[in-house]
Amino acid sequence: MAIVAVEIESVHGATTGRHLVFYRCQDDQGQWHSYGPINAAPGFDADGLKATVAEKMAEDLAEAEFRRLLL
Repeated sequence: MAIVAVEIESVHGATTGRHLVFYRCQDDQGQWHSYGPINAAPGFDADGLKATVAEKMAEDLAEAEFRRLLL
């Protein structure tokens, strides 16, 4: 399953200190999936992590689909 969009869903806490970043990813079938939280430090590039989040979400969805097929 391919991820076609990644958005920052929310940021909790001030970005000048420790904060949490939540993402959401849209797959190629139009379904949204939540990812996070990411525990971030000051200066964390939340937008720069979107490609990594997309890769991780695609891996997680592929693994979940594989497990469904085995059960």
